[in-house]
Amino acid sequence: MMKRFALKIAYLGTDFHGFQRQPELRTVEGELIKAFKKSGVIRDTKTSEFSIAGRTDRGVHALGNVVAFNTDYKFRINYLNSFLPDDMRIIAISKVLKDFNPRFAIQRHYRYLMPLNFEVDLELMKKASTKFEGTHNFQNFSKKSERNPTRKINRLEISINNNFLEIDVYGESFLWNMVRKIVTVLLMIGRNQLSLLELNKLFNPSLRGLRINIQPVPAQGLTLMNVEYHNLDFEYDDYAREKFFKFLNKKYLYHYSLVLAEQNMMDFLKNHIKNY
Repeated sequence: MMKRFALKIAYLGTDFHGFQRQPELRTVEGELIKAFKKSGVIRDTKTSEFSIAGRTDRGVHALGNVVAFNTDYKFRINYLNSFLPDDMRIIAISKVLKDFNPRFAIQRHYRYLMPLNFEVDLELMKKASTKFEGTHNFQNFSKKSERNPTRKINRLEISINNNFLEIDVYGESFLWNMVRKIVTVLLMIGRNQLSLLELNKLFNPSLRGLRINIQPVPAQGLTLMNVEYHNLDFEYDDYAREKFFKFLNKKYLYHYSLVLAEQNMMDFLKNHIKNY
């Protein structure tokens, strides 16, 4: 008998060409479907009614993206994980109703992190953040061709932790590049490159003469933290979470060692090269 399941997927987006399947390219969705077919959990995406919460861009990470499908196969999370590469894991599962579609979430939470190696007016950025909350036309924060650019942001929080700027954005749904462009604008305001009055004008795409080039911040700082649904609880798997944690820790230690080496080289060039 067919049952429908929703899975929470975590992945480090660095070595993926985004989430969506693309011919000859390594993607999150491509690896998932390959694993599901190899394990025998689904035969094809059509008969299993495979669906996803959202497609993250190339380089964007996730701790809580969601996929759903129908299957009559009895499976365990870690059985499926054995068919997946180390940089992605299924970390939670929930049995759902047959009509469940993961696209219809009540809230998505994105977090952007970046090292704070420059000066910003944090209080001004926080003041600006409140202007994003609520329902607005976000056409200036995505593609000009968006058919429905109206979106609602429930909450936007800005903080500094361990000398990192942390920006959390909560909303039902987001346009392409929307979060990364919001971060760009907040940084422009924090650096006094954009006024609050100009920010207000950005929510009115019909205004002419407003020439502000909003380039999205780099994708590697963005993580889809969670996707939430009404009356739906996921059961997290401790072993799967620990396995992914160990992978991330190994990557972190490698990159931290690289950062220390680069810092040492820069310090030497800055302070000692003249006397060497």
